[in-house]
Amino acid sequence: MSEPSAGNNPPSAWTLWADLAVLGCVWAFLLSQFPVRLLFSSAIATGGDTPAHYYTLTYLRQHLLPQGKLTGWCQANYAGFPMLEFYFPLPFLAMAAMSLAVSLPAAFKLGTLLGVFMLPPCAYLCLRLMRFPFPAPALGAVAVLPFLFMEANSFWGGNILSTLAGEFAYGVAMALAALWLGVFHRGMTTGRGLALSAGLLSLIGLSHGYALLFAGAWSIAALIRRETFGTRLAYFAWTHLLAILLMAFWLIPLIAHLPWTTSYDFMLPASDFTNFLPAILAPQILLAAYACGWEPNPSARYLAAAAAAGLLLWLVGPSIGVVDFRFLPFCQLAIALLSAVGLALLTRRLRGQILIPFLALSCALLWIQGESRNMQSWAQWNYSGFEGKQAWPTFAKINAALSGTVAAPRVVYEHSSEHNDFGTVRAWECLPAFSGRSTLEHAYFQASPTAPFVFYIQSEISDEISCPFPSYGCASLDLARARRHLDMFNVSEFIAVGRKVKAALKRASGFKLKAAADPYEVYELEGPHAYVVPLAYEPVLWTGPGSWKEAAYTWFRHDRSSDVHLVFPVGSRGEDFARFRLRANGFELPRQKLSGPASVVSEKLTDDAVEFETEALGKPHLIKVSFHPDWKVEGADRIYLASPAFMLVYPNQRKVRLSFARSWAEKAGLALSLLGLCLAALLALGKIQAWPRTISRKIGNALWLSFLLGGLSLTFYWTFDSWHKRLSASDAQLAKAAAYEGKKDWESAEKIYARIASQRPVSRFAEQARFRLGMNNFVQDRFEPASAGFKGFLEYFPDSPLAAEAFYHLGLCYERLDNTAQARSARDSLMKNFPDSMWARQARAQKDKKQASAHGSRARRL
Repeated sequence: MSEPSAGNNPPSAWTLWADLAVLGCVWAFLLSQFPVRLLFSSAIATGGDTPAHYYTLTYLRQHLLPQGKLTGWCQANYAGFPMLEFYFPLPFLAMAAMSLAVSLPAAFKLGTLLGVFMLPPCAYLCLRLMRFPFPAPALGAVAVLPFLFMEANSFWGGNILSTLAGEFAYGVAMALAALWLGVFHRGMTTGRGLALSAGLLSLIGLSHGYALLFAGAWSIAALIRRETFGTRLAYFAWTHLLAILLMAFWLIPLIAHLPWTTSYDFMLPASDFTNFLPAILAPQILLAAYACGWEPNPSARYLAAAAAAGLLLWLVGPSIGVVDFRFLPFCQLAIALLSAVGLALLTRRLRGQILIPFLALSCALLWIQGESRNMQSWAQWNYSGFEGKQAWPTFAKINAALSGTVAAPRVVYEHSSEHNDFGTVRAWECLPAFSGRSTLEHAYFQASPTAPFVFYIQSEISDEISCPFPSYGCASLDLARARRHLDMFNVSEFIAVGRKVKAALKRASGFKLKAAADPYEVYELEGPHAYVVPLAYEPVLWTGPGSWKEAAYTWFRHDRSSDVHLVFPVGSRGEDFARFRLRANGFELPRQKLSGPASVVSEKLTDDAVEFETEALGKPHLIKVSFHPDWKVEGADRIYLASPAFMLVYPNQRKVRLSFARSWAEKAGLALSLLGLCLAALLALGKIQAWPRTISRKIGNALWLSFLLGGLSLTFYWTFDSWHKRLSASDAQLAKAAAYEGKKDWESAEKIYARIASQRPVSRFAEQARFRLGMNNFVQDRFEPASAGFKGFLEYFPDSPLAAEAFYHLGLCYERLDNTAQARSARDSLMKNFPDSMWARQARAQKDKKQASAHGSRARRL
């Protein structure tokens, strides 16, 4: 970009004052959009996922930080999970610091808006550090306003609606990423500020992982220039190495424990991509295009590279195993910054340059007022808190009735949109904050291996279900089947609100009304309730194919095997499992009854420990707490992973204690972070210099060519692989198979169904695929493979909403094959498990018709 002529450029002091005035006006406008009085009230914020994060702050402030910890075990949700090990701690540390000056609820609410108020000054500093002349930096602070007030989506991240829905950590990371673009660009140009660049990059990583991936992708694009490649590569390598060291205290444990998370493989539907370029950003898109096409400018090209990096990460997201749409806001942010450059270019020859950012701000505010419709009502709803809702007395009454500690049995609740009357459909996830009791669900879907089982239970006890994991199928309302799972997770109370669920509870055995606050009812489950139980049957070592998570999920869905627990040979040497004499590679499990007491003498559950006393020495004891490799045991040889994802021990002492302790990963991470801090301090003080600071031209050229070829190869591979995954996504493949069925191309449809069933064996897609495999053969009168298909379906999905229909058609298959005994068995299973289904009624009608026909035949013969 050309420098403005001296005549058009006001004195630097005036420009600085103008910049500060514009930033002040932007902040004043932002502040006017939020209810300031409510921000400082003691009410606990609501709205989307937001309140689920409040207990995270509470637990950090009141439990972890006083012990000198940043992460630790929390019993409150998912049968226990490692708090802040798989989520981002920096925003919560900032809130904890603010709570020294204001109340904890106020600190939380102020912390949720950090990213919103940080983004304009960070955008300003980004363009200023890139040496764009006035008025471009001030225009950058203005240009992010339409992005912040954009309402095309409310969960991608970055904009205010996403922040109010609970994505405030993403907003903080995005603001830091915008600042880092400028800091890193300046450092790459001057060779200075290495410690600052690395430190800021580490703060981005501690705020949100998607921002870290974006920053990494963009910084790679900064290496493309061949002339200075060697120097830039050295700066790039040192920045990222030092940032990794500074983050290691949190990053190393996260990476080491990734096997104990639950994957969330979600891709943005093609129809939703239209939200990427909403109308509110239209002027900025045009200005950004003008900035890119006007004249060559390295800094403008770097901003264009940032937009390209966000779009590229969306393209390759499925291939690298991340949620693709979370990168699109960074592309939108880069477009906003480029639009500021474009407007500065467009107006560079006008007089009165100092007025341009004020005029742009006025236009932006008018534009925003016309396009933004929901933001203020959302803010009022969120920050009035639970206590500001009309339904607050009901919520408070139920929490008071359930009051207790984590040592008490857990509480579950029906999933229902009616909970939104309290401020969010996730209201009851906040039971630990309001009643002190533990529950099952939480917003941190991936934080525990028990998460799929928790949401499966939700589907068994609710009329409305969320079923958030595409790789794991769900059931439908069935309290009789749910009861064994509730006992398995040591649940003693059930909160219900829907008429259908409350009616089912009144009919079901083992549920007793405990409290009521219209329209809610709390039911108590008959005991006994315990977190530690000696097993009634010898556990069976799993030797079957596939992952242990898939095997555990299939086991969980089967009634007949729920009292025989599986043990998975994970994380230890083979000889450690020699004690397990019973083994299985399928779900017809051997049953060996064990003698001894059915309960322990005593038990004690605390936030990060489980203690119990038992007389059943040498017998297997199930601890109904999520397995994690950082659990240690005293009074037993070791801890085994047992189905569903709990812990199993064989006590060799009367008193046994399990505690959650620091692992080698945490200790190694702390040591590396201390090393990183020392290096950063020495670099900042000039005591040492990064080596090598430069690379010879010959080596640099060779590295540049290798980098270019390798980068292009990886990009093409990931892009192709991602598009292949999008095209071969299970929902798209199911639609394709249905189209084949419509054309009577049964063979092509069958191939697709078989592929889905083998690739994602316990997913809801496999549920549909296995059922269709049976039905395809049935309609072709191929009853032998049809019966095999229905049997396979019922093996994996015995409680599916399609199970009744599968039993019905399985019985018909056996009838056509003249296998009367098997036909009767299938029909009996249908009547027993699904007596009220339409398929059971149809089977009874057919049976009655056959009996009437048989009686008529005998009468005619007589």
